[in-house]
Amino acid sequence: MRGNEAYDGVIDFEAAVRDPEHPTRILAAFDSGDHLHPNDAGYQAMADAVPLSLFE
Repeated sequence: MRGNEAYDGVIDFEAAVRDPEHPTRILAAFDSGDHLHPNDAGYQAMADAVPLSLFE
């Protein structure tokens, strides 16, 4: 999906919370503790990743 141009837009939530040093892991600051779900800061990072121009 990331490279497909068939869509109007893609919101990459995984990229928003990914640990750049360990790309298969969630960044510790965004981890709820189960290494799978984001915490409140992670959800905020995901919200911040949404380009509001998609809704214009």
